[in-house]
Amino acid sequence: MNFDPITLLEHILPLIQHQDMHVQEQSRAVVETVFGANTEFWLRRMINFHPQTEQQDLARRLLQRIRTVGSESPLQHSLHIACLGPLQVLHHTQKITDWDPSGRSGARLTQSLLAYLAHCGPHGATEAEIMQALWNNPDHKKSSYARLRSNLSNILEQQRRHGESSYLEYNSARLRLCPQHYTTDVQMLLSLVQRGQATEQEQGLHAAITFYHQACQLYRGSYMEGVQKGYSWHQDRANALRDTYLVTLERLGQHAYQQRSFRECVQLCYTGLQHDFSDAELMELLLMALYEDKREAEATRAVLRYLEAAQLTTDMQIYQEDIVIQTYWYLWPHLR
Repeated sequence: MNFDPITLLEHILPLIQHQDMHVQEQSRAVVETVFGANTEFWLRRMINFHPQTEQQDLARRLLQRIRTVGSESPLQHSLHIACLGPLQVLHHTQKITDWDPSGRSGARLTQSLLAYLAHCGPHGATEAEIMQALWNNPDHKKSSYARLRSNLSNILEQQRRHGESSYLEYNSARLRLCPQHYTTDVQMLLSLVQRGQATEQEQGLHAAITFYHQACQLYRGSYMEGVQKGYSWHQDRANALRDTYLVTLERLGQHAYQQRSFRECVQLCYTGLQHDFSDAELMELLLMALYEDKREAEATRAVLRYLEAAQLTTDMQIYQEDIVIQTYWYLWPHLR
């Protein structure tokens, strides 16, 4: 999935009018971070794209606010790094595509260096840590690393605007991306999930749905997908983010089920299960929705896929302890 400015605005604009001031500020920051100096242009496109709708009204309000108080809220972040799914780096709305202008370092390696620095966050990484991450060798040729670092520095320097400090910082033998200059989709997703969980605890699931929906829209695929790695430095975080995504989808599915929107619930469950068909919570919810929608044969096929994905044997003792099998037998006792 590629970055689509109109789609992002459709997802974010409703939050700008949220009753929680923190959510409003966060949503405006997302828009300003990603769109930067092009914010007004895309808001006008949004107004033309959605004539006579609530989306158009929201875009008009934000455009008016920017024109009124824009100078009081200067843009701080210039880069947006999308780490979920294929790596994408945006300087405002413009995707950076030339990652090896010198023709010496390799575009994929340069992207991978930036990806690893985004992964490391404000603490950055040492030369040895970077060489281990990219080449699985902390003693890799230092000349290769120096050339790679210089290439990334030059690329980011070309994006820097007058008056901005450097995007890349080398201090005390550590290299880092300056946190005041970039955001990531991971930060946005986790922040939305946290706000959703807090809202659900205080006001119930219905009030948290908007947050959960926005968070799931940001999950384009596995963390650091396609990035060159010397070893699996990303894997633990990739697993944790996938689990967060699946749990969030399950909450959306639960809400759809409670609203008796069983087909929507089924679709949400399948969306998550395509990442992990052994997820017991999503499978249990899927079976309940399929039962309500009278789709017995589909439920049987889904259970067979679950058994294969979970690598469960035909041992009856294991079946009796598995929540998915127990739910299946409970809903369709004649299939036991």
